[in-house]
Amino acid sequence: MKIDYTIKYSNRKTLNITIDRNNKIHLTAPKGMPASDINAVVEKKKLWIFNKLKTKTKYPLDTKSKETVSGESLMYLGHKYKLILSNDIIEGVIFSNKFTVSILNKSEAQELLYNWYLSQAKKLFQEKVELYSITLGVNPVKVVIRNLKYSWGSCSPNKTITLNWKLIRAPIYVINYIIVHELAHLIELNHSAEFWNIVGVQVPEYNKAKRWLKENGGMLEEEL
Repeated sequence: MKIDYTIKYSNRKTLNITIDRNNKIHLTAPKGMPASDINAVVEKKKLWIFNKLKTKTKYPLDTKSKETVSGESLMYLGHKYKLILSNDIIEGVIFSNKFTVSILNKSEAQELLYNWYLSQAKKLFQEKVELYSITLGVNPVKVVIRNLKYSWGSCSPNKTITLNWKLIRAPIYVINYIIVHELAHLIELNHSAEFWNIVGVQVPEYNKAKRWLKENGGMLEEEL
């Protein structure tokens, strides 16, 4: 059976294979790696790939869209809060144990909520990265917060930490885990025993965080 995949090239030293939530196969290969070598690795990993494709997606994707109506629930830091459309004149979003948006801005509510989430994510994630960078003794070059299609976070060869803004919906210990996980790659590239020891020292609840993402990751993907 032929394996279809997309491929991109980077400065990494080894070939990496990932399978996204839609069972699409993505390869990241070292620059200049011959196609024959890439095909050989894929062939060698064929059984692993087929087993992964048969396994239930790691983070179930929930594509249900939410309507902008009073009473809808929105996730924030692991809890659900009601969305209220108020008759008051309100600029942007007010959060105080509930989300409040002016009914006058109903047509723009999704954009307003997205901007609010993004601003909260940038502030909290930057603080967390700075804190854990000190405790881990690492120095990331840059922190980028954006929507990641296939993961919750990544660490690039140039020491850029990229985090999915939707993590702001997850509990704090889950956010801590993802941030430490990516920062730990600045010390240990692979998911070795030493890597998980580094993560475990900083986030003793990392296994709990992994389980939470496996069971609830789809909620983070819900549309606003």
